[in-house]
Amino acid sequence: MSRTGPNSSSRALDAILPLVAAGQPYEAHQKARTFAARYTKSGAHAIAIDVLFQSARELLKAGNPGSGTDLALLLLESYERGNEPVSDVSRGVYIFTNKMQESRVYYLFV
Repeated sequence: MSRTGPNSSSRALDAILPLVAAGQPYEAHQKARTFAARYTKSGAHAIAIDVLFQSARELLKAGNPGSGTDLALLLLESYERGNEPVSDVSRGVYIFTNKMQESRVYYLFV
C-alpha cells in the first residue's frame, strides 16, 4: 500500500494527519471516515485500509482513544468488505479465529 501514485492514500493523509498534529482530532476523524467511505465505495479497499490504519494510529498516539478506536473498527470492517488478505505486512492488523467459540478476535498493534 504505497503512498505514491494516482491511486494512493497520500491525498487523504496529507489532509488528515496535519489536523491530528494541530490538535484537531474531531476534524481529522471525520475526514478519515469520509475519505475511507469514498475509497471503499469506489472499490479502492487497500487505499481505504491505509488511510484508516494511519489515521487511527496517529489519533491513538495523540491521546484520542475514542476516535482512534472508531477508525480501527472501521478498518476491520474494510478488511472484511474488501476481502483483503490480512498478513504481517497489512498494517499490523491480525485476525485470529477461535475455533472453540466460532468467533473472531481482532488485535490492532499500534
